[in-house]
Amino acid sequence: MTDSTKMPFQVWILTLAAFAIGTAEFVIAGILAQVAESLAISEGQTGSLITAYALAIVVGGPLLTLWLTHGVCSYPAR
Repeated sequence: MTDSTKMPFQVWILTLAAFAIGTAEFVIAGILAQVAESLAISEGQTGSLITAYALAIVVGGPLLTLWLTHGVCSYPAR
């Protein structure tokens, strides 16, 4: 790959972040009962953890995207 066809580093970071976010959300859903037991709360209350995490992603995702793509705009359009 030549320098002109390489993807910017920020794109790789965004791809990794999207994978990690998706994986983390499904993992906690799979171990919900164990988390509820270890925290001594109901599974319904533990489900609120997924909601809080999703809300953090809704707010943080666009902010992270804007922050990481700030430098990409300086690349010449092709």
